[in-house]
Amino acid sequence: MGGFLLHVSNFDIISMPCYDASMTRAPTIRDYFNALMDIVQKNYVFPDQINLEKAWAYFNPIKEDDPDKITQIRTATQSTLQNLNRHSFFHLPYVPSGDEETSSHFPLPAGNMRDGHVAYISLPGCSGVLEDKKRYITTGYTLLTQLISQNTLGVILDLRENDGGDCHPMLAVVSPLLDAQNYVGWASQDGVIGNTLSWDFETGYARNSDCLKQEYGQFNSNPNTSMPVAVLYGENTASSGEVIVLGFKGNKLSKSFGRESAGYSTCNCSFPSPYPEVFGEGRIVLTVAIMADRNGNIYGDKITPDIVTDTPNIAALEWINEQRRLSLT
Repeated sequence: MGGFLLHVSNFDIISMPCYDASMTRAPTIRDYFNALMDIVQKNYVFPDQINLEKAWAYFNPIKEDDPDKITQIRTATQSTLQNLNRHSFFHLPYVPSGDEETSSHFPLPAGNMRDGHVAYISLPGCSGVLEDKKRYITTGYTLLTQLISQNTLGVILDLRENDGGDCHPMLAVVSPLLDAQNYVGWASQDGVIGNTLSWDFETGYARNSDCLKQEYGQFNSNPNTSMPVAVLYGENTASSGEVIVLGFKGNKLSKSFGRESAGYSTCNCSFPSPYPEVFGEGRIVLTVAIMADRNGNIYGDKITPDIVTDTPNIAALEWINEQRRLSLT
């Protein structure tokens, strides 16, 4: 899981130390640890909570000449990051085998019409390589635009099985439902919201991130901001799934139903691990900010829906029908 924050000027993104043959000595475990903690101390959202002594205790037992040193360092790195908070972690890149189909490994958006006039779309988490994400966007965006063109009175957006990943493909899928306001913000430890995310309808990608423009292509959405959107979520909705939840929080034509989210409403940045030539490649996924909604409310934990219910589908349909009745009076 990971709600990734990209291209953020007010965070200290540092270059990673590398080893080459011209160095007087190979980097040691202590060198790796120092470089790792440099990343953490300069970027972690709660720097006053870092305990260097406790972190070193994970690395201290590892021997320089141990043939299993790299595996042990990865385990120690994971323990160090997880000890900070449950959203930070050590990530080994997913490498697909040459003979597999990308679509067989990651779920795609799905949906249909409900009650004759309500569009239903389920938005799962989004992971994998670039082709997986493009397939995710194409499938979801095409489906949603087709559904809302069928004399639709409202949309049910189901995020109950969205466990996170990359939020940008998810934003591309739901872009026809988004308004142009700053709908998600990223707050520092002291509560200052220093960065916001919004959908730019002129360019067709999320403002404050070039990710969609560079990797996924341009989406020229015609927003349907007068359409009621019921957002369903629960205990499996996490990280980037919670970004989408907050994208509709505070929208006057949106209401949420279900149970509290998983509680990963913080934002991560991904950094290369130190000295990959010696200790192996990996990514330091570190929490650098806290999610906030368009009204400046700061989260960082579970998000409570407007209507707490175990039957969110029924409640959402009733609410959309009621919005229709109110619009006719």
